[in-house]
Amino acid sequence: MSVYSNRIIQKARKLRKQNFSYREIGKILNVPDTAVGRWCFKIKAGKGHFLREIKRNQKIRREITKKKRAFIKAKANKINQGEAKLLAAFLYWCEGSKYPTASRVDFVNSDERMMKTFIFLLRKGFNLNEKKFRVHLQIHDTHNFEKIKQLWSKLLGIPEKQFLKPTITKPTGKRHRDNYNGTCTLRYHDYRISLRLIAIYENLALIITD
Repeated sequence: MSVYSNRIIQKARKLRKQNFSYREIGKILNVPDTAVGRWCFKIKAGKGHFLREIKRNQKIRREITKKKRAFIKAKANKINQGEAKLLAAFLYWCEGSKYPTASRVDFVNSDERMMKTFIFLLRKGFNLNEKKFRVHLQIHDTHNFEKIKQLWSKLLGIPEKQFLKPTITKPTGKRHRDNYNGTCTLRYHDYRISLRLIAIYENLALIITD
């Protein structure tokens, strides 16, 4: 086992008090993280450490997203009908209402990108009658329904006249999500499409787990 000088140990402890993580200290001093952990386990990191970790992770996420954007964009433009059905079925498995609980396609989420992705894949994978779409929103009493309805209408490409009367609730708790535009339920009134989505992911699961 390597023996480190007291100077290195004290330097590590000083850095820890400045809210550096074990990994960061190890890189600065060129010593293993485990050694830093032994020297500094009684020294608690403050908020500065966690804020720095958040910023670092956000930077990494931006770099990865930037690198993958062109690749994903090229792939998305080449998705065929069969692939779109499969991807739509995966999403529906996670966020869709299942037959016989629902006798139609019901897909629910507050994530606008997920909703837009699902309806894109649904349209790409199946021959649909656009008039069969309906949208129900659950919003807070602090929302402006007309503005929220316009936002979702544009996002989903569904006319406002096909939106149902919203469910309006009062926010609960002290924490509120930024940029929350309600929870959207996308409905397509054709139980056969629902059954086909369910059949796709059930059969795939059987093949994988068999």
